[in-house]
Amino acid sequence: MDNKYSGIQPKTFKEKWENYWYHYKFRTIVGIFVAVAAILLIKDIFFKPKYDIELTYVVRGYSDIGDYSKNIKSDYTKLEELILEYVEDYNGDGKKTVNIELMEIPPEDQIKNRDLNYAYLTKFEFQLFLGEQSLYIISPEIIEDMINKIGTDAETLFLDLDEKYPDRAGEEGTLIDGKMYGKGMCIKGLLEGAGIKVLDGDGFLMIRDGEKMNGYKEERYQNEVAFFEKIMNSLVNAD
Repeated sequence: MDNKYSGIQPKTFKEKWENYWYHYKFRTIVGIFVAVAAILLIKDIFFKPKYDIELTYVVRGYSDIGDYSKNIKSDYTKLEELILEYVEDYNGDGKKTVNIELMEIPPEDQIKNRDLNYAYLTKFEFQLFLGEQSLYIISPEIIEDMINKIGTDAETLFLDLDEKYPDRAGEEGTLIDGKMYGKGMCIKGLLEGAGIKVLDGDGFLMIRDGEKMNGYKEERYQNEVAFFEKIMNSLVNAD
């Protein structure tokens, strides 16, 4: 057998290991990588915490994430505290929990490489089409970017909120919390009131069309609709 010892049959453990590594290093590394990935996937499937509400917070720019482990106030922790005010114990475990996935898309004026901007949008598109979450705090401009630059029909995946809640449809030229503007409900004032920095054009809560989320549990989706409407109703009462 061909080996690194030029025809000499390896005998000791050290020699056998060196010979094995010489021939199968790449396959071993790939095998370890696949095994670790499989373990992590299994962990996510069977041991992932069950949150009452999960949402993705997409910002065009950079959020002040802060040190979450030390509970230092930041946009992330402020948003979590705000969301928890509207969450119920939907999964019945005796506590209210929320999981927020932060996705930062750098401003275009800070991206000289257009391919990099395309990559960020593609990453978001991939996350969106996985269909693992229905709730998004996102700017309508980011959805438009996806349509214009990637050519996707991602916009059709979200509910037309001014059609679903016609009595809450906002008027063009206005921007009022709790009003529906196409596919987004304005919550800009709510976010700013909680001390969260909101850029122009941001501050909309959007929800996916449940009929276009294959394999999504109906009970979970209805809980998220209830959460959405609880925020809406609180803002309606504040008018």
